[in-house]
Parts: sequence; C-alpha cells; structure tokens
Amino acid sequence: MLKENFIQQFEQVTLNAWPALNEYYMDGWLLRFSNGFTKRANSVNILYDSNDDLEYKLKKCEGIYEKMNLRPIFKLTDSTHYIKEFLESHDYTPIGKSDVQLLHISHDDISFEEKSDSELVYFEEFNEEWFEIFCNMKNLNLEQRSTAKKMFEKMLNESLYIILKRNENIIGIAMAVFESEFVGVFDLIINEDFRRLGHGEYIMNFILNYSSERGYRKSYLQVLSDNESAFKLYEKLGYKTVYNYYYMVKND
Repeated sequence: MLKENFIQQFEQVTLNAWPALNEYYMDGWLLRFSNGFTKRANSVNILYDSNDDLEYKLKKCEGIYEKMNLRPIFKLTDSTHYIKEFLESHDYTPIGKSDVQLLHISHDDISFEEKSDSELVYFEEFNEEWFEIFCNMKNLNLEQRSTAKKMFEKMLNESLYIILKRNENIIGIAMAVFESEFVGVFDLIINEDFRRLGHGEYIMNFILNYSSERGYRKSYLQVLSDNESAFKLYEKLGYKTVYNYYYMVKND
C-alpha cells in the first residue's frame, strides 16, 4: 500500500512536468489530449480506483478519444497493473515499458567542472533557441512543432533548458523541471557525432549541481527499459528504479 500511495503521488508530479493541451476527468481517470504528440500527453492515466462499471467507462473513454481523432491509449503503472487483463480482453496490447528512476541528491557526490573545449548555456524560462534545436533533434514536423510549443508554454513549474555546444556545433540538450523537492530530467539528447564521449554525464552533473545548490534533494527521470546505454549512465550517477509503467494501445 505504501508503494501504491507513493506511485500515485509521484505520478501527479510527472503529469505536471509534461502538461497536456486538454484534460478530462472521469471517475478517477484522467484523459489527456495533445494532438497525438507523445503518448504521455495523449493517454488515460488512472489516478485512483473508480466506482463506475469498467465496461461503461471504457466505452465512454473510447468514444471521447474517437471524437478527438486519437487512438485510445492507457498508461499503466505497477499500482494500476490490475486493469491490464481487462484491457487485453478488449483488444489492447502493451507497449513501451519504462522505468521511473530516483536519485537522492548529495552535493558531495556530484562531480562537475566546466569544460574548456565546449560551452554550456542554460535558460531559466522557455527559450526559442533551445526549442528550435529540440525540434530539429526530434525531427518534428510543423504540426508537432506547433503542438510541442503550446505544451511548453503551458508549463507552470520552474524549468531549466540546457544547450551544450562546441563552436557552432550542437553537442546536446536537456530539460529539467522542478516541483517540491524534486527535479525531473527530460529530453537528454546527444548529437550522434558526439555520443559515448561523456557529454551526457556532463550535462546530468550540471543539472544535479544546479539543483543541489538551490535546495532540491531528489531527482527523477523516465527511461525506456531496453535503453541499455542510458541505464548505464544513470546507474553510474546513482539512479535506481522505483517503479515501472507501460502503455496499453487499442489494436487497429
């Protein structure tokens, strides 16, 4: 029960970190809509046990997503795993298992020294230069760019946007979002030409050092369970998996 309560509370933190354009509450379920951009912002999140009949709720939910021209997707965690069998019986398939990892930040364990061969710049509010690099590195089309910008502009929490560059070359980017005692790390992306050279670790250590100096004590991130290179980096930094989540997608 303690773990279930922790997951429910923590999921609300992660929801705030990536706001959807529209949301609809339905008896313990939070339906999110963002023109199909990212599963996180276009899925059903089960916040707490419901009272209504599941068959009725699912039919109503699917009707709403159909109205929004979106494929129904459910996000399930270790605390909402119980609904998996029900969804499978209604032609849903699990995809995209991810780990939510947590680190207790200790300033003494952070190793950050500025590099002389690269320049790290950061912005404490939404920044157009960062956003343009983000869109290019993600290969977003015009519709996705428009949706993503609206989502970033809806963000209410304090945030941090990082660019690491060498001369005119972009090495990598990342974003951090702050709430309560937590700092969440999102969209750590390293240019293919600069991978496996320690740049991801450098950016992470900058974020952790920045956060520690401002009193944040815990860092979290979400990583695909089959992303071995990312796991190695986060394990090196001390992150540990606290729970898992995955998506259930309606078959065509």
